[in-house]
Amino acid sequence: MNAPASLQERYLDLLEAHIAQPAHDPQANAVKQLAYDISRELEAGTVSTSDLDGLAKTLSDQALVARAGRLSAYMESGSSKEALARFDRMVRASAMGDGGKPVPFEAFCARWQRSAFGFVLTAHPTFSMSDKLRAIIAELATHEAGSPEYGAALEALKDEPHQPEAEQTLLREHVSAQSALKRMAAALDILHRQLVGIARDLYPLQWAAFRPELSTLASWVGYDLDGRSDIGWSDSIRFRLREKADQLEAYAARVGAIIEKGPDGKNVAKRLEKLKDKLERAAASAQAEAGAFQGDMADEKAFAAAANRLTDPDPDRILDTKDIRDELHELIIAETSEDARMELIVLHAAIATRGLGTGHIHMRINAVQVHNALRAHLGWTGQGALDGRLPLSNLTKEIAATKPSAINFASLENEQTTALRQMMLVARFLTCIDRDTVIRYLIAECEQPLTAVAVLYFARLFGVDDHIDISPLFETPDALERGNRLIEQLIENEAFRTHLERRGRIAIQTGFSDAGRFIGQIPASLAIERLQIQMARLIEKSGLKNVEALIFDTHGESLGRGSHPGSLTHRQHHIMTPWARSWFRRLSIPLKHESSFQGTDGFLLFETDDMALRSVSGILVAENSWTVNEKDPFYTDIAFTWDFYRALRSYQTALYNDPDYGSAVFAFAGNLLFATGSRKARRASESGGGRSDLSRLRAIPHNATLQQLGFLPNVVTGFGSAAVHEFDRFADLCRRSPRATALVKMIAFARRQSSLTAFAAQATILDAGFWIARADAGGPGPQRGACLTLAERLAENGTAFAFARFHNRLRTDLLHLEALLAELGSGVNPLADESRRALYLLHAVRIALMMHVMLRAADLPPFAARNDFSREVVLDLLIQMRVPEAVDLIAETFPRREDTGSSVPMHEKADFGSDRDSGYPHIHDHIIAPISNVYAMMRRIGIGLSHRFGAYG
Repeated sequence: MNAPASLQERYLDLLEAHIAQPAHDPQANAVKQLAYDISRELEAGTVSTSDLDGLAKTLSDQALVARAGRLSAYMESGSSKEALARFDRMVRASAMGDGGKPVPFEAFCARWQRSAFGFVLTAHPTFSMSDKLRAIIAELATHEAGSPEYGAALEALKDEPHQPEAEQTLLREHVSAQSALKRMAAALDILHRQLVGIARDLYPLQWAAFRPELSTLASWVGYDLDGRSDIGWSDSIRFRLREKADQLEAYAARVGAIIEKGPDGKNVAKRLEKLKDKLERAAASAQAEAGAFQGDMADEKAFAAAANRLTDPDPDRILDTKDIRDELHELIIAETSEDARMELIVLHAAIATRGLGTGHIHMRINAVQVHNALRAHLGWTGQGALDGRLPLSNLTKEIAATKPSAINFASLENEQTTALRQMMLVARFLTCIDRDTVIRYLIAECEQPLTAVAVLYFARLFGVDDHIDISPLFETPDALERGNRLIEQLIENEAFRTHLERRGRIAIQTGFSDAGRFIGQIPASLAIERLQIQMARLIEKSGLKNVEALIFDTHGESLGRGSHPGSLTHRQHHIMTPWARSWFRRLSIPLKHESSFQGTDGFLLFETDDMALRSVSGILVAENSWTVNEKDPFYTDIAFTWDFYRALRSYQTALYNDPDYGSAVFAFAGNLLFATGSRKARRASESGGGRSDLSRLRAIPHNATLQQLGFLPNVVTGFGSAAVHEFDRFADLCRRSPRATALVKMIAFARRQSSLTAFAAQATILDAGFWIARADAGGPGPQRGACLTLAERLAENGTAFAFARFHNRLRTDLLHLEALLAELGSGVNPLADESRRALYLLHAVRIALMMHVMLRAADLPPFAARNDFSREVVLDLLIQMRVPEAVDLIAETFPRREDTGSSVPMHEKADFGSDRDSGYPHIHDHIIAPISNVYAMMRRIGIGLSHRFGAYG
């Protein structure tokens, strides 16, 4: 057996020799050559698949340790103590007025008694690490190298494979989200306590009147139906009831803790005992209600029992927190102990920002679901029935004439359209569970005002229009281009404007992930920034008064889905720049900003109590301590930067529409991905669509596939080509502009983690010429026949040529980018970066393993075509790395042992076959088992590769 360390050293030496080759051969590819070296050793038996598995594990471990180090730096504060100190400095600085004196108490309250930021957890499928692996990376990120905790984490890592949990269910995702929310809530309690302490220091005579609200928490895990149909209404009801029960129990425990400390105020302890009892009884009631919905709702008796349990009167049920908050307010006044008073204020803040749940909830559907429901409900059928001004005008009249309809749970069960059923669910939440916490209603792929007005109509239909915020999502190229006009049309619509004024809020959602997929991540961020600014201008222009702007920026933690790798501050100031924020301040428009935290990668920021406090405080510091450079040339030289934006967007749009791009994405890499969530990789729809396959592939698997291929064209490319025509001027702008500098840092990081060399090497396995050359170089022997079989099968396969064309296109652009990065001091040297050489090696190992799978596939003996498949079909599946499908077909064709059924009694004796295996055990032992084992290895390597990017997908 070859030790991983010795293999790594030997292969890295080989790699360095290959890297030097382009000096003699400009087309030489070091990763391809190293992969071939490893493959030859593997087929010769010099190394085994077990050896390579050990090497891949070591390289993946190293990538994870490096990722943990970056994560620690990303959080900015080195400890909880340091995080609290940063938060303290930020708040105190904000409270200082002229002459070094505190601002008036009223101004301090106006600043900190309104939640100007919101954390939103989503179940996007980035659950790429097991719970143990996630705990390990958290330990590594929060302890110093050399500490006992760090050492224990490294030791635990040795035995933990790089793969997700085997079971990917919505329930697991909900549990994970709730765990994160619990730690985030604890962090906010600490920060609220710190904030009250500052108020006590600065305003010793007034601080007891302070009621802080730093931030809201929210989740759509269990409530998001965009592109999925596997979440039943009863699932959502059950989730919400459990969240309610958990939060009420937490509130009761907090009251109990205050009682234990012995409050001093008259009758305060007795009143707190009553409040604690009330909360405990309400928690038990909610728990029983959740239990009723645990049953089979297809059973009429169980369904009726659950529905009636939730709608029948219950003296213990609590439906809003007003009485509780009023009671706490009176207790704060009555209490004389400062410590108890502070804890009561902190509890009031928790209840005010969370309500009767662990967080607010976001419901989400898509525009197609809304349109289908509208057609069905109003009978608006036929081509173009929803197009133009007339349907919008008619729908506005319908809203004015509509009176709320009464519904029950049977109505919910019987409704067939998703949009109407979801609005009924909103009504049930508000009527039966929590009537004073506003619900967000998100509409994906919203590109016309009719869609949002239709949602308002449904809300009016069920009497909930004053309790929801309708939020169109802008993520497609058309939506981003025309988003300002859509917002303007909604404000101009009489019914919708009335809704906005009654709610006191106008809400939108932006989508970095999908926008970046279609037009590139840098153009997407610029287009979203433009839309944010346009929204401020439209609100001011429209004359809307006393209306808050709410912008929910949806993005992942990866480069390809809109996150900046620099720090939490970079993260928040990338998704909403100081320049965009300044427009709302300039126009005196109250702004609430929200940010998404998606799946494992997002939840990882809150994996431990320490991380949650460092992350929550760091984000709130970033949200509340931005400054804008009014002379930033990126904004003042608008003609130049606008030309740059259009050139960059044009490049990325053409790239996305290049058929060679699709060929590369769908070649094989996506088939090496684990399932990393309960949501499907491709979108479901209520009706057929005319999209291409690439457009139907969701952003996360799309970006995950690019990570597997080794290069991120939707982040890295286009920047160099857009700058080349006025290179010196653009380089000068990058040096002087904070906005351009931040973008360059993002691209430079993406470039360091990407490898066009690795990308090109992947195509080797699809190149008939490579297999012919290998057959020739290997001389006579069984492997020659396998190579020729593969060459013959690949002769008509054009994917290798598509890879080559796409590579040439990317390489041309990369030359321009690298010239720019070199000019700015951010160039990439493959030999200077040890982790980059390790990346090359990990790619080479997996390419060698893919070659191994294909050579084993070519060993498959010919067989007669059966059941619409043949040997050629199996070969094609394995060339695409669709190993599970191929293995099933091979096993069906070549069973390990034939089942001949019961023995037929024969008078005549025979001895042939009595001790003979009648199946094909050699096929199972020498083809099925090896390729299945290697397939598992290759998928684990995929997770190792994703560590390099700091996030999955």
